[in-house]
Amino acid sequence: MANILIVDDKRDIRLLMKDILEVAGHSIAHFSDGNEAIKTVTDGAYEIAFVDLFMPEIDGLELIPRLARADLSMRIVAMSGGALTVEAAALFNAAETFGAATTLEKPFSVAQLRELVDGLLS
Repeated sequence: MANILIVDDKRDIRLLMKDILEVAGHSIAHFSDGNEAIKTVTDGAYEIAFVDLFMPEIDGLELIPRLARADLSMRIVAMSGGALTVEAAALFNAAETFGAATTLEKPFSVAQLRELVDGLLS
């Protein structure tokens, strides 16, 4: 199974994703802050990183390219449920331009999360 990083300032989201992915057999590291998360990234540390786009301190659009530079093999998933003031498609396109492999809109289902991880790992 995979080592997965979750970076989201919402504790409930992090813990929900952690529980779902651990049940599927994955090892999870999770942080509320991009500064803390980037300290743990070394080449090969994580296969997948889920990054929320709207966070204090370092937002996802700043964190994604930093993660991508730290580990070229890591698949990064940009997440957002807060695209109320910005067109979601434009925000997700920007995230992909900065290094995200794909996107995940919140709220998402358990099945969507598991299918996304399985697809990224295959």
